[in-house]
Amino acid sequence: MSQTRTTFAVAIAAVSGLIATGAAANSVIPDSHAINFSHLPSLQSSAQVDLGWVNADITAPISTFQFKNVNGTYGVGIGGGAVHGEISGNESIRFDFSAPVLVTSLSLAHLYAEGNFGDVLHESATVLTDLGAFHLQVTSPTTAAWSGPGVATNLSIGTEQGGGLWEVAGFSIFPGAVNYLELVSGNPGPAYLSDYGFHSMDLRAVPIVPAPATAALGALGLGGLAARRRRA
Repeated sequence: MSQTRTTFAVAIAAVSGLIATGAAANSVIPDSHAINFSHLPSLQSSAQVDLGWVNADITAPISTFQFKNVNGTYGVGIGGGAVHGEISGNESIRFDFSAPVLVTSLSLAHLYAEGNFGDVLHESATVLTDLGAFHLQVTSPTTAAWSGPGVATNLSIGTEQGGGLWEVAGFSIFPGAVNYLELVSGNPGPAYLSDYGFHSMDLRAVPIVPAPATAALGALGLGGLAARRRRA
């Protein structure tokens, strides 16, 4: 996507209620997702989110977070670079979790079909994890393919009239629990051809499976209780 997309972006200062002392808050609109764009303050390079059962450390290794609004679709990318406010080139946003988590949904914004905002190909996003790399590839303004478990759904059309918002959702969108994930461009060169922003993410704890010995002891206990009842 070319720099012309930035003309469609609404600056933080123009959005009512978004200005706070010092750095600008990203949105006053509530979002029910566990982690969303409002947790990544513009002009900062790190943030922490405490969900009670797990903590997430979020970092921008290259520069700082930058909020962006395209046609009412919010996302956070990186300031500067080929496209201000999106992840492009060698930029990234990384999420490190204090314990393994199952990611049940991931929503990415400003990812467009070819022919929009100067894009000469369908844009794509790559998600790096400790289980490998996974790819979200736009295939049309309303369809995309996800290389991992889960289903990709279009939430805002991927044309200049929309926000290019996509959600990947499932019991777990990766083959198992992850300790980190990192959002990078699916096509880092030329840098503006596959750029996008983070919108939101949902997580769940890894189910606790009883150890075999514990399960066996439980079975013995229930068996003994049943025997006592029969004798009584």
